[in-house]
Order: sequence, then structure tokens, then C-alpha cells
Amino acid sequence: GQSVFAVEIVDDLVIAVERPTNIITALNLKDGSLAWKTLIGEPLESFFGPVGDEEYIYVSSSRRMFKLLRRNGQTDSVYNLPLPVTMTPLLVDNIAVFGSINGKVYGFDVEEGYRKWTYGLSGRINSTPLLDGEDVFVVDADGRYVMITAKSGDVQWRGSTFGDISADPVLNGREIYLASEDQSLYSFTANTGELRWPAYRSEVALSQTPAVRNDVIFLPEPSLGLTAIDADTGKAIWQTTDVVQPVASVDGKVIAFAEKTLKKIEPATGEVLQTVPTREIQLILNGPGNSLLLVTPGGEIMRVDPRR
Repeated sequence: GQSVFAVEIVDDLVIAVERPTNIITALNLKDGSLAWKTLIGEPLESFFGPVGDEEYIYVSSSRRMFKLLRRNGQTDSVYNLPLPVTMTPLLVDNIAVFGSINGKVYGFDVEEGYRKWTYGLSGRINSTPLLDGEDVFVVDADGRYVMITAKSGDVQWRGSTFGDISADPVLNGREIYLASEDQSLYSFTANTGELRWPAYRSEVALSQTPAVRNDVIFLPEPSLGLTAIDADTGKAIWQTTDVVQPVASVDGKVIAFAEKTLKKIEPATGEVLQTVPTREIQLILNGPGNSLLLVTPGGEIMRVDPRR
């Protein structure tokens, strides 16, 4: 009756969060052996994904943050959060940046346990914020976005799209890509917020997160398929009706996932070079050395490395 809600790689550990039991499990990334396992929170308290640094792993529910010792998973501190949150935070040194239900973004000091700054957007924050060095890009459900310095809360730039946002923003070098339900894909320069090229216009509302591999943007277009877009110009390179999600890049080729299938794709043409069947997969993470972590709905975690 339980499932793996979130899995994150924190340096040399793989941290898994289960629901509804609130069991936190740490595996050694190298060989998958158990590092530690711990139970946190109350029975009805659901936790989001973890973040961590050299000493601690931080796991938060909507109203509390647990600070766990990285070496053994024991609870070091428990902090009450000032505003209810909706997601895993981003960690910049000692500041965890959260998005909240009422549109507030805030920086929380994980060493002292207090809110350091707050910035208000108009809508609920559903999309995962994006980390660019020491700055955080946040977009709300209404399409308003802002770039904030994580340690101080200072605003670098802001703007808005013309539709709702349900996809996560994506960073590629110094560029940010944002898919909007106003049928547009936007490309911003990360340090100024200026548009790099006129928005790519789709025939449908864009609600899924794009991926960037080898300077090609792979944009899922609901009911249409997958479109490859040149990241420098914003022009479409090719389109396919296959419903696939690019997840990695190996030796210049793109690895994409469809239902129970991994595909190797030539990024310049969209040609499928190889197809490998898999089991049903719930989550896919990029690991070291072009490896992939595959998480099944039943809670199994597998590491897959490219054949040498």
C-alpha cells in the first residue's frame, strides 16, 4: 500500500521518500547497498523530495522541515515552516528556497531555522523552481515569473507569459526555456530575462516539460507528438508523432523513454536507432557517467549504465 514518491541523487547517495509511511531510505549510488533507513513525521504527514549538502539531508512536508544527519539518517533538528509549501526546496548554501500554496516564495535559513526573506507572486506555485548558480527562477500557475537571488531575496528580473504554467522551467547553460499553455515556448537569457528568439508557437497548449540535449530542445506537444527545436534559433528541426520523453544523452545520441521502452534517437533527424524494452517505469533520473536510475511503481530502483 505504499509507493516511492520521490527519488533524488545527493552526491554519492540515492535518497528515496516513500508515501504514506514516510520512510526515508539512503542507498549508496555506486552499488545500491543500503546506507541507512529512517522513519520521520506523523502518520498523515506527506513529505516531498529531499535535498542535501555535505553534512545533512533535508526533507520537508507541507509545514515542517526535518534535518537529518547525512552519515546515518538520525534527526538533528525539526523546523516549523512559516508558510505551507508545495514542493521540494532548492538549497543554496544554508538557504532553502520554497514555493508556497498562496504564491509566496521564501528563503529559509536551515542553520538557524528562520525565514530570511519573502517574495509574493499572484498564483499558486506548482512548477519546480530552477537553480542558476546562486539565483532561483520561479514561475507561478498564472504565468508570472521572477529571478531571485537565493541568499538575499533581491529580484534580478521578472515578467509573465500569456497563459497558465504547468510545466517545469529548464536551464541549458545560460538560457532558460519555459513552456506555457498560451501555446508558446519561451527562451530567456538567464542573467537579464531578455527573450533570445521569438517564442516558438505550437498548435496546442504546452503543458509538459521540455528537455534539452546537445543544444536541441525536445518539446512534447500533447496530442501531436515530439518536436525537436534548435536551441540557438528557436526553429523546428523535425517532428514526430511518437510520444516519447528524452531523458539522457549518450555518445551524442539521445535516450528517450516511452511506455515500457527506451529508444536511442539521432538528434539531428529524429531517426530511432535502437529500441530496448523495459518494465513499467515511474521515475527516471540522470546519474553519473551517463547512467540512468529507473524507479518502478513497485518501488524497485535500478541503475543502468551505457554499454562500453
